[in-house]
Amino acid sequence: LPPGRTHPSRPACLPLPARNTSPTTNPRQPELACSDGAMATGRGTLAFLDTLVHASNIRSMGALRVSGVGFGGYRIEEANPVHSEALERSVLSGVNLIDTSPSYGNGGSERLIGSVLEELLNKDKISRENVVVCTKVGYIEGSELETVKDNPPPECLKLSDDSWHCIHPDFIRRQIRGSIERLKTVPDVVLLHSPEFFMTSAEGVMGGPGGQKRSIEELHEAFYERVERAFVCMEEMISEGLIGHYYGSSSSLQGCDYSVTGRPNFFEGPSLRKLLQTAEKAASTASTNASCENNEWDSHSAIGHRMRVMQIPLNIVESGPVLQQLFDPDAPSEVEGGEKGRFVSALEVAHSKGICVLGNRPVNAIPPEGIGAGDWGRGETFWKLVDKKPISPELALIRDAILSSLHLDETVDYGNMTSHQRLALWLASNANGIGAELCGCRDPKYVEDVQTVLSTPRLRADICKDAFASVRNQLILLSPKHAELW
Repeated sequence: LPPGRTHPSRPACLPLPARNTSPTTNPRQPELACSDGAMATGRGTLAFLDTLVHASNIRSMGALRVSGVGFGGYRIEEANPVHSEALERSVLSGVNLIDTSPSYGNGGSERLIGSVLEELLNKDKISRENVVVCTKVGYIEGSELETVKDNPPPECLKLSDDSWHCIHPDFIRRQIRGSIERLKTVPDVVLLHSPEFFMTSAEGVMGGPGGQKRSIEELHEAFYERVERAFVCMEEMISEGLIGHYYGSSSSLQGCDYSVTGRPNFFEGPSLRKLLQTAEKAASTASTNASCENNEWDSHSAIGHRMRVMQIPLNIVESGPVLQQLFDPDAPSEVEGGEKGRFVSALEVAHSKGICVLGNRPVNAIPPEGIGAGDWGRGETFWKLVDKKPISPELALIRDAILSSLHLDETVDYGNMTSHQRLALWLASNANGIGAELCGCRDPKYVEDVQTVLSTPRLRADICKDAFASVRNQLILLSPKHAELW
């Protein structure tokens, strides 16, 4: 939309509810804690997005509002001016959700984001209240690994020689303090980074009495005990002002096609229902006050805990969260007067529970076995859903399947979706129940694709789901051995 134009169906800025001044169990720590204007707010995020993106692409994250496409900070480097320019252009074009991690670029991703945001703030191009910053905790790699090798943190998992993992509260506090220094701000959201690695780690599997192998049930119980301690820590850190608003997990949840280790997702994927129950217990243990200054903006403010964000892999190939049906005992019956409980998608379950789901890898898919081995056999891990010359037969078939679904709705204007990457990003960010799709805009030229998607109205839910289903049916024809798994 042109600068200065607002959507006539919605006021440009909602009134800000009175700030909650209730005392918390843990006092805010002045040297690092949030202060007014030092984190995202509901009013600030909405006012920023209102004139920059289409109204249907302004999504709810609890009391905050985020763009339907976020900036993914994976593989960006602090010394690369192209990456800095890409982030700046993304933010100024309406991307107000930024995702990163201490493990991305050995902390370089966080440092670049901190520097770019600081510069934009100093030039009065944005306010800190406009932008939602999300980081993660868990991985120990690079220089951080070197500092802990001789004195590992408690409950540390050694995934490989170069990669360890830990979600013990002591390490979470240490890692978040490091993120605050690099980002030069308190993160609004902190996610556990793939905590389910515990399920296949030697420390997890062989953690029974006397080093005996655990059963799957025992493994799951031990996993959620670890997660609960981590959630208690993050509930407390929100009250202390060291996390701005919310926490959650970046995981291949049940319903995703593949687990964090790339296998069929049979037992490693955490259960969203179980994570919600764990968050409720954590909030009770921490005795924190889950109310926030923007309660009136949050339709699920009464749930009592602050686990409000999940991040999962989602693209037009790995479409389990959209198409795979999970039983939700709390879902209302489709029959009037019927008992609760029915099968719904993982995204719909999350949305109904007040969880903002962030998708990742919109144009980098794990290909089904037997289809497009890597990227044309060059040994790459992912199948790249982007324009190429010559176009692969598989991508041509997927494109035709998507367009045939879009033709079902004559009101859909997809004339600007002129490339595979735009179609893939548009569909992923339009999935029913998704909060936002993270896109790795490492080059300014990619920002145009994001701008196009954010300025285009959201697809009807049934049309979008039909497009995902058409792609899956095409993949089943190409690789029938996967039909039974799906």
